[in-house]
Amino acid sequence: MYRWILTAVLAAALLGCDSSTITVQDAQTDSPVALPDRVTGTVQLESGAPVPNAPVMLRSVADDTLVATGTTDEQGRYSLNTNGQRSYYVSVQARFAEGTEATGGRLADLTGPGRGALETIVLPDLSASALSIVGDQARGDGLEIQGLPSQVTALRARAYGGSDGDSFPGEPVTADESFARLGHVWFSATDVSEDPVTQFTPPLQVRVTVSTADLRLLEDAEADTGIIEVAMVSFDESRGLWRSESPGRLEDANGQPVPESALADITAGAYAGPLTVAFQAPHFSCWSFVSFHRLGPPDYNDAPAAPEQRHLRPTVTPASPLAYDDLWLGDFVSGEQAPRRSDSADDGILFCGSQTWVKASYRRNRNRSFDRRGYLQVVQVFGNLADIEGDEGLGVDFGTQGQWTGRNIPVDNWGPGAVASAYLRLDLPSGQATTSGASGHTSGYTRLMLTAAPIDERQALASSTFELGETEDYLDSCRYRLRINVDGDLGSQVTADGQTCTPEASCEVIVGAQETLQMQAMIDGQPVAVRWSVREQRDGPSANCPDGTTCSFTRTETARIDVRGGLAVARFPRRPVVTLSVGGRGQVTDDQGLIDCDARDPAMPPSFEACQGQYGDGDVVALTAQPADGYELSRWVNLDCLEGAVPSVCRVAMAFDERPYGRVIFAPQPTLTVAAGGGGRVVSEPAGINCDGNQPVAADCSLQQPTGTQVTLIAQPDQGQGVQSWSGACLGTQGSRCTLALTENTEVGVNFSAAANLTASVAGAGRLDSTPAGIACTDAGGDCDEAYALGTEVELAATPAPDFGLVGWTGACAGETGFICRVTMDQPTEVGVAFGERFDLSVEVVGNGGAVDGTGNIFNCEADEAGTDPCQETYTDGDRVTLEASAFEGNEFVEWGGDCAFAAASPTCQFQISGDTRVTATFRPTVQNHPLTLTVSGLSGSAGDYDERLICNNSSSPCTQTYAAGSTVMLFAFPDDSAHAVRWGGACQGTPEGQDCTVSNINHPIDVTLEFYDPAVSSNEVVLTVTFAGQGQGQVSDNQLQLACDSGAGSCQARYAPGTEVTLSATPLSTDDVFDGWTAPASCAADPMADCRLRMDADTTATAAFGRQ
Repeated sequence: MYRWILTAVLAAALLGCDSSTITVQDAQTDSPVALPDRVTGTVQLESGAPVPNAPVMLRSVADDTLVATGTTDEQGRYSLNTNGQRSYYVSVQARFAEGTEATGGRLADLTGPGRGALETIVLPDLSASALSIVGDQARGDGLEIQGLPSQVTALRARAYGGSDGDSFPGEPVTADESFARLGHVWFSATDVSEDPVTQFTPPLQVRVTVSTADLRLLEDAEADTGIIEVAMVSFDESRGLWRSESPGRLEDANGQPVPESALADITAGAYAGPLTVAFQAPHFSCWSFVSFHRLGPPDYNDAPAAPEQRHLRPTVTPASPLAYDDLWLGDFVSGEQAPRRSDSADDGILFCGSQTWVKASYRRNRNRSFDRRGYLQVVQVFGNLADIEGDEGLGVDFGTQGQWTGRNIPVDNWGPGAVASAYLRLDLPSGQATTSGASGHTSGYTRLMLTAAPIDERQALASSTFELGETEDYLDSCRYRLRINVDGDLGSQVTADGQTCTPEASCEVIVGAQETLQMQAMIDGQPVAVRWSVREQRDGPSANCPDGTTCSFTRTETARIDVRGGLAVARFPRRPVVTLSVGGRGQVTDDQGLIDCDARDPAMPPSFEACQGQYGDGDVVALTAQPADGYELSRWVNLDCLEGAVPSVCRVAMAFDERPYGRVIFAPQPTLTVAAGGGGRVVSEPAGINCDGNQPVAADCSLQQPTGTQVTLIAQPDQGQGVQSWSGACLGTQGSRCTLALTENTEVGVNFSAAANLTASVAGAGRLDSTPAGIACTDAGGDCDEAYALGTEVELAATPAPDFGLVGWTGACAGETGFICRVTMDQPTEVGVAFGERFDLSVEVVGNGGAVDGTGNIFNCEADEAGTDPCQETYTDGDRVTLEASAFEGNEFVEWGGDCAFAAASPTCQFQISGDTRVTATFRPTVQNHPLTLTVSGLSGSAGDYDERLICNNSSSPCTQTYAAGSTVMLFAFPDDSAHAVRWGGACQGTPEGQDCTVSNINHPIDVTLEFYDPAVSSNEVVLTVTFAGQGQGQVSDNQLQLACDSGAGSCQARYAPGTEVTLSATPLSTDDVFDGWTAPASCAADPMADCRLRMDADTTATAAFGRQ
């Protein structure tokens, strides 16, 4: 007997426990083994591309609590800390650039193979699976969806067969039981903002075309209904479980339900014609149509088997039909998660001289408070395949000891959940399997069986032995069979082992240990670089095929070959495809005759193929949009038009692997609807509306025009009627005309009532307009007569022509002086207005001893303002103008000149405007004035006269004021520091310190100087004063450490011994300030940006200028 070593690992712990203290016994070494303290794995797309920055969650299977969260890195990898429990569920939810979302997950049983290192989570790549949306329907490759809400602007979906398991999220289990998947569909809908749309009320109607090959395991979800109903589940990403949904139904090519009588033909593969699964989807995620195989009597097949393999199961009778728990093997044996295509009951044991992991499962009985124990039986047989039922004279002899390699191995370390599972590891010594001389199913097999009770040779076939699950594999399984599926367009092919594999016809090659796998990719016979999604893995380092035209490596003894990212071994560059959706009614065509997406008739929507076109790399495709009658092109969505979305045409550049998914929006042209009251009609410009309010059922009262069209509605009252009011979009409009721009469906109403006529007349160049509108009258004519509803207040506005002014009003507005006149229409009314030509008046003042004021804007016109606006005014022909001349103190008015010369020396001049007019006014002084100039220096202080006509300080010095001849002026001086003194000079020379200076009998220009100084300073020192200029801030310091001056202080002083060499440095206060240079003394201003170097032989002032950047 071969020596088998069984390791059964189980761990259970409370949340929050230190994982380093949680251990289990290893049956092989009989020593404690700690559970892994983290779960690691990778997330990628079907193409093999990593999914970075995706949120990942780790939840406890036992109590559904959140244990840890994380994010994938740039390579799609994640690592999450555990908390000492046995089983976890890892879920990931990714959102992609176009707004699509996809979720996936893996069950992490830390007692199983790989322990904390999980298999790759593969997410569907929906970017190339766009559906064409027309109205509320969407169509794609094998998919049809009806009832879409208008908010859905993009829809991506992809259907997978039962054998396409990589993108199947989570485990095939609900909260209550497991299932066999027959196929699944990923959906992702987005709105115009590319935000996901996931909920739908009412539910969407979905139809998915399925292959009869995927329905070999189909069971009728509800028997005796007359039609075949299909069990449906949807993925709950929050829990990592599938949830049961309302069943769908199977339909034939005509959309009719398939009768139950056809089930046998379908499962036998004998049904002819396409089949469709139709179901309702109230939400979007991943949906799967499934079979629940363990709803009836015990099923002893692990896969379960297809009909032609079911004879491999033993025929036994349950001890009690009311008290069984269904046990089975699968769906994991030695890492193979899907049965072979040639044998759907074969889980692939792959001994090859190394370890084999086995997963046993059973559905818990809710009425039982304890777990069931199972027993694993292992038999290895050389020779022909034996049928356990004895067909063809073959059978398993349970009494032959040499066939047993393991018997009655207890299985009781069940994990949590409604479907409990336990992992077992089998160790088989090397050399027991063979890779030579084996062909097909003829060189022997290994069989695993799971029983509910221990067995021996006598009990193996007894009716009391029940609840068996089994699987088998053949001893040539080390010769790995690799099915080569090709993902590419027509003409793509891979050559391998003398075979040619295409997208239409995959092929299978056998790769034994130490054999070399060689593949080459070509399109139309020419080598082309592809993405290879195949690698060698298991024991030892992996050998991956890089992207390129060929893939070649040698398989090692114990390795298996893994296809990453879906079933496609080779992914070819895809020709660019454009998929279009249409909103509204219209037609989109291309310039290559591939797209004719005609959605003008909602009763005849276009097919998916009519809205999709495949092009060549580098093509520029011109798409043309043609609206249906009454519609207009609104916009192109999600298409990169080369010249922008120009009206009706969008040119798009094509490149390999691009899948532009555009939406063309046609919107109904806006409609203007008019309701006219009795007493008149409404017409439009442009023509189209001629709505007679006197008709019981008015016709021609609506108009449809392109968006943005300007439409003018004209109300035409009957005789003796007038426009009373407008409503709707013209609410508030006065008069008989309303102009609006059509941007949406618009309604307008107009009412008529009894009216009186207003008659207007205009004399001269100008116009008269009314509010409400109706009067638009000039001296040349126009609309000078309008009927207004009785009681309407009409505002008339007089507007002169250029170079004309208002002369006056007549009629009902006689006596008005302004440009506005209001009348109330309670009887027929006449109004007239007259305009006259405008002329310019210019006033010039000679001498600065007075000013002129006058009618209008002539105000305070002085000599230095001559020629400015205040000295000019425009008057209407016939206006009377009065000018007044006013002399200042010490001055007198002399005379008028120009057109006022007739007024001579009178201070008043009156005249009537009859043309352009020029007037002068002359003033002269009556006494002589003399200037007094005051210069302030030294320390800071202020000075001036006591009449406050002259005020001066260091910064404003020198200061000048004029005084009348013979005047006496008393000057004061106040230092800012009371300790400082004053020295008078000039005309005040000799004035004692601390006293005011009196300047008497001023009869010529006078100069006065004064110096503020500090009497406490020794007379043998000289003073350096630093001042600042400019808008910036800064500091000045000296090399003698006597001066540190901030611009905020205004100025600073320091004293030095005569002859001292002083160097001044300037520094800006902040990065926003800049030193602009020295402006004083002259020796430093000559080189303003250098340090200021001085020899202090006398008092000196230095000025530093700072600016702002």
